[in-house]
Amino acid sequence: MPHIFSHLRHETLESETRLDTQPAASIITGMGLKGTELILDVGAGIGYVSLPLARDFQQSTVFSMDLQHEMSMLLHSRIMETGLDNVSGITGTVHTIPFQPGSMDVVFMVNVFHELEDLPKAMSEIRRILRPGGTFWVVDFQKINGSFGPPIEERFSPVEVEQLVKDASPSMSLAQRHEHHEWYQLGFRRD
Repeated sequence: MPHIFSHLRHETLESETRLDTQPAASIITGMGLKGTELILDVGAGIGYVSLPLARDFQQSTVFSMDLQHEMSMLLHSRIMETGLDNVSGITGTVHTIPFQPGSMDVVFMVNVFHELEDLPKAMSEIRRILRPGGTFWVVDFQKINGSFGPPIEERFSPVEVEQLVKDASPSMSLAQRHEHHEWYQLGFRRD
């Protein structure tokens, strides 16, 4: 069973190593957003990506969802500090996403894919809430011994993720791939 990143270690989500190795700005740029999307960040943690995304794309609406209530409370405090009104924090699970079918333009998860327990159910929910033509982004750790992240045996290579997504949701096809030394970003388009 995969581990779930503990809210007790939330300060490492903005460590110097991560800021240098996996900058939020690179992830956001890689998504190629227009700036008017409805966006869901699954496993948002403290908003490492969703808060700068909301700041940079103020015509978009960002929903930051985390499984852990404690992490959601930390995120809520950070949202209040920013004064942004286009981002909301919610507690929820990828297995029962609290949004209407076809309501999201973009769904993304950063360093979460390797934690998923029931991939077919997760992909079914992601597909359900994505509008036709919407994009699902997976950002995760390369399958190497990197400077941060989970043990190598818990990681998936980009090729493995592509196959797992295709097997779990045949209507999702790989549209974009960005590879970095310690992480990758894959964009899947919903048919």
